[in-house]
Amino acid sequence: MPHYFKNFPLTSYNFQDDPNSRTLVIDIFRNVRADINIDDASAYTLYEVQENERPDQISQLFYDTPEYYWTFFIINDHLYEGLHAWPKEYNELQEIIAQKYTKTFITGYLNVGMTGSNHLVLDQEWVVGEQIIGNNTGHTATISGIDVFMNRLEITGATGDFTGDEEIDGQTSGGRWVRTQAYDFSVEEQKNAAHHYEDIDGMEIPRTLFSKGETEVFEVTHREYEERLNDSKQQIKVLKRGFIEDFARAYKKLINQ
Repeated sequence: MPHYFKNFPLTSYNFQDDPNSRTLVIDIFRNVRADINIDDASAYTLYEVQENERPDQISQLFYDTPEYYWTFFIINDHLYEGLHAWPKEYNELQEIIAQKYTKTFITGYLNVGMTGSNHLVLDQEWVVGEQIIGNNTGHTATISGIDVFMNRLEITGATGDFTGDEEIDGQTSGGRWVRTQAYDFSVEEQKNAAHHYEDIDGMEIPRTLFSKGETEVFEVTHREYEERLNDSKQQIKVLKRGFIEDFARAYKKLINQ
């Protein structure tokens, strides 16, 4: 989709340390809004981007030409980053999530209806770089980070998931997490670990209000967070046919001033 960038002016840029060596490039940092009230509901319609649908296809659908695809990135604030911000199809999104969230966590929980604090990271003496071991399985891992806010240990080199262990112990610090009626811990890939917590009304709440098994407080994983974010990008503003030509002319004029 090269046509959008032909609307941008050129600028000289120094890619080297030599002040006399400058290259003429497209000024991709130039961004203006055309003189049209795009917040006026009469100027646009809302459209739900479909799976695998490209901007040029939507332009063709509305304007009988693919040439106005670039207007979607101008009039929609959430698309200002360009194609990078365009809603992703499912498989592409899952690949992005897998590449973005590569860590592994052990998270401590208080079981629903229970009280206490032995599950809290801040109550233990964990040390970054120490080895932890499961008392039954002998599975091991190394602590690579400590997240007190989310009550979890970041681990690397895990030899198992510790599901058969009643407790895990730090070999240097003596830190310990024990599974009891009151407490639990789980090993999760980062994409399946909590991004934040919400109440039944969808309002974000502190982690301390969440208990494992709670029915009115929910864990929102990193995967769910990214899927929601992607879904929120699917509804876009599209200028109505009667406005598109004036908008394009005004934008091209302003961007080259």
